[in-house]
Amino acid sequence: MEADEPISPPIGALRRLWPVRPWVVAAAVVVLLGVGTTLSYWFGGLSIGGLGSRGVREVVSALSGTSPTEWKNTTRQPQLITLTDGSTVQLEPGASLQAPAKPGAQTREVWLTGRAFFTVKRDTLRPFLVYTGSVLTRVLGTSFWVNAPANALAVDVSVRTGRVWVARQTAAPALVQETTPKGQGVVLTPNQRVTFYTTKSQWAMGLVAQPHPLELENIPVSAPFIFDETPLCDVFKSFDNQYGITVSAPDKTLANCRFTGDISQQDFYTQLELVCRSINASYEVIGTRIVISGPGCYAIL
Repeated sequence: MEADEPISPPIGALRRLWPVRPWVVAAAVVVLLGVGTTLSYWFGGLSIGGLGSRGVREVVSALSGTSPTEWKNTTRQPQLITLTDGSTVQLEPGASLQAPAKPGAQTREVWLTGRAFFTVKRDTLRPFLVYTGSVLTRVLGTSFWVNAPANALAVDVSVRTGRVWVARQTAAPALVQETTPKGQGVVLTPNQRVTFYTTKSQWAMGLVAQPHPLELENIPVSAPFIFDETPLCDVFKSFDNQYGITVSAPDKTLANCRFTGDISQQDFYTQLELVCRSINASYEVIGTRIVISGPGCYAIL
């Protein structure tokens, strides 16, 4: 389900829950410390080696003396949550979200189980962190989907706008800088997605199922898709400008092909299919790019 127009929740549709009392969790922390568990500062909060995201959340709550707020969508419709920083979360049916009762000074953190669409208010001084099982998603201000069912073998993140950094929770990104650590995790741009397979610790990059036009200041980029004997390379540039997706034709037999047609009202993959048919070619999705191949041109659309 897309999130172009998030649905506001009816009164009582979301269940707001509070976990166990802080002193219970605090006692557990004391026991862990007694057997040698290491407590270290991480992401402006606290993390405990080996505990995972749930352990991090509980320890922070215990030491701060407050319990996180939890929302759970028990309905059959998406529900909209507005966080204290102004960011919104469209929580899909069966999903749950937790957030600290008091916003952090250096980061904004939430814990997700299930599927949700995030529209994050930009704040370059306080990155937004989404914990989902063994995966951490970090953004400064953007919109994206996260799908992380409970006990899932894979976690999926796809981007609508902006840039998103995704990594295993053992990796610690820079908090304030726009850049992220080299060699740690992956960086996604609009219309890209990544799936992390937890059992194999493998990443698989790809494209979203329905690419959307890029947006500048929340306004869709408008690129005319009306062509008249247009060289193939210029048609490919239109795809890149409109969707941020690289389309190329390494095969030299297609170098002189031209395309004529109005495909403005079609979705991305239909546009691509029409172009390929007209030049006697086919396309293949390889990671986050499209590769065109074929014997050559034979018709005009």
